[in-house]
Amino acid sequence: MSRLAAFNFQNWINEHRHLLKPPVGNQMVFRDADMVVMVVGGPNRRTDYHDDPVDEFFY
Repeated sequence: MSRLAAFNFQNWINEHRHLLKPPVGNQMVFRDADMVVMVVGGPNRRTDYHDDPVDEFFY
């Protein structure tokens, strides 16, 4: 199992800003068996919808 550690989120955004642009504009920050942390920059032009069998939290 991976361990999610504290990090400077603003620095992470600045370093990955080029990946947070349309048409999809997302980047995974962390993943393990029970949790995925993903950042999505907007706007998003996609019209499809994903379906995950786990709870999701959007902020």
